[in-house]
Amino acid sequence: MTEIDCYRILEIAPSSTVEEIKKQYKRLVKKYHPDKTNGDKVLEEKLKLVTAAYQILSDPDKRKVYDQMRETLRASQQPQPADMVHVTPGWIVKVQESPGMALAALLVLLLLLNAMFPKPKSKSY
Repeated sequence: MTEIDCYRILEIAPSSTVEEIKKQYKRLVKKYHPDKTNGDKVLEEKLKLVTAAYQILSDPDKRKVYDQMRETLRASQQPQPADMVHVTPGWIVKVQESPGMALAALLVLLLLLNAMFPKPKSKSY
């Protein structure tokens, strides 16, 4: 099983500031960039996870909802079946060890948060 937690993915503390999140994101992008990893598929997947986690934590509204869900689930301590994608206490998504499942789980969360907080459309003149 793989655990997915946006703070763990970005290797930061939940108390990190927006500036710290951005700085760490840039550091990880450089570390996992395909030009530096010689096309390593595992590290390419890691870069996608880093980007999805950054999209959640860099937006104040999405981060607030994420943190609330994380705390609620941490308090609930409800066990879940181990044979599917599920959320455990601490808002850690566990997925089966298979290519793309970790990214798929995080992207579903990102899609939900994007639906909750759509970006305003810019006016074209």
